[in-house]
Amino acid sequence: MEDIVELIPSLKEYLWGGTKLKSYKDINNKYEKISESWELSFLDEGPSLFIDENDNKKLKEVRKEVDYKKDLGSNISSFVFNNKLFFPTLIKLIDSNDSLSIQVHPSDEYALNHENSLGKEEMWIILSSLPSSYLYLGLNKDLTKVDFVKSINDNNLLSLLNKVMVKKGDIFLIKPGTIHAIGKGITLLEIQESSFLTYRLYDYDRIDKKSGKKRELHIKKALDVINLKKLDFSTITLTNEKEIKRKYFTCFLENLNKNEVKEYAFNDSFSCLTVIEGEGYINNKKVSKYKSYFIKANTKFLIKSDSNIKYVLTKV
Repeated sequence: MEDIVELIPSLKEYLWGGTKLKSYKDINNKYEKISESWELSFLDEGPSLFIDENDNKKLKEVRKEVDYKKDLGSNISSFVFNNKLFFPTLIKLIDSNDSLSIQVHPSDEYALNHENSLGKEEMWIILSSLPSSYLYLGLNKDLTKVDFVKSINDNNLLSLLNKVMVKKGDIFLIKPGTIHAIGKGITLLEIQESSFLTYRLYDYDRIDKKSGKKRELHIKKALDVINLKKLDFSTITLTNEKEIKRKYFTCFLENLNKNEVKEYAFNDSFSCLTVIEGEGYINNKKVSKYKSYFIKANTKFLIKSDSNIKYVLTKV
């Protein structure tokens, strides 16, 4: 395997998805719409691939387990729980033509005890939006569990949520237990813990075309994990940050002008470059918008802009 490889994402088509990612991802015109593009994924539900010796291989098979530290870095040892290795990070591009469900994610403690999985903390970087686009983020007042359940039964949940208008460049941190939803007309980059856990509380009574049924809700589990306090926005708004460090990932957000160069080397960790605007080079490899590139640990690399390039570099 080369030190730097372009990743082949796992594409997901859900009822709320749009078409903004199709020209970048759907080479064979297979999908009517692309809801999510799993750029960096170690999950069996949607593993990302790389090309190695003319064969597509799953990213999680980059090496035999005994050799993980060589290519993935020594930090990978930090993510062993209950004697099981959990790959820490999942990176997605998301395009919402319609609103996503109202949902919440569990903490590591709850998820490891009940789901044999990591929980989910996630970060959203807004790449494009409509003037009318918004997110639902957290509760707008403190609630008891009784009051919260009553709002669900009375079909009044949305009135208890903060409706946050968004624009390109906004960054939000969604902590476990925070009720949330992405609204329509938004394209974003999501960097999260490597987890497939989502507990839906409300889905607008929509019918899934494939199943012909309403999608499953997870009220009981959601009530176990939800934070019923009014959201403190100072804890989730990260706009204008250039380096964001969390337990499972560190992100570097950069904007390079023509012929600018940035040098990196992470001895303890692999990393993933996702280009969100423009094009350029990583060492001698051409990189372009909405594509992601896996960089092995212990690799020195230079990122150079052709004219202007914006990117997110994520390491664990």
